[in-house]
Amino acid sequence: MSTPPTQPPAPSDAPEPIDGRPAAIRWRSWPLADHLGRAALVGLSLLAAAVMVYWLTGRVLLALLALAALLAALWRYFLPVHYELGDGGVDHAVLGLRRHVPWSAIARYEVCRKGVLLVPTDDRTPMSAVSGLFLPFAENDEALLRRLRYYLGPGKGEGRVE
Repeated sequence: MSTPPTQPPAPSDAPEPIDGRPAAIRWRSWPLADHLGRAALVGLSLLAAAVMVYWLTGRVLLALLALAALLAALWRYFLPVHYELGDGGVDHAVLGLRRHVPWSAIARYEVCRKGVLLVPTDDRTPMSAVSGLFLPFAENDEALLRRLRYYLGPGKGEGRVE
């Protein structure tokens, strides 16, 4: 007895149909805790940068300022950030401080290799990333993209940026 032919699986990047409002999704992004091997490398790199500034200038204060600036720039690496996508928009919280971005404030999104950039304007300038909100993937890329397509529409950012 032969088995009936089966349909080939749909490509993984094909959007799944959503029959109603999708459920909210929540996740945490904390690269320091999630990638401990890289954490040592990042720590050594920060220390090396501070030592280099001290070696070049001979001033401890400048080395400490450079280290502080690098730590401030890399805050998303060192602190856990909690995200939630729901009916009202995107919420993200750090150290108990919560920020809400309504769907109406997002003009488009850019799909990148490691996440999605939500951009408040249609302008495609280098400064777009500065004013936007980056949502890192955490094994939820398809669920995240399905919700963005549902709330923002497929024409708002289906192109992948590498």
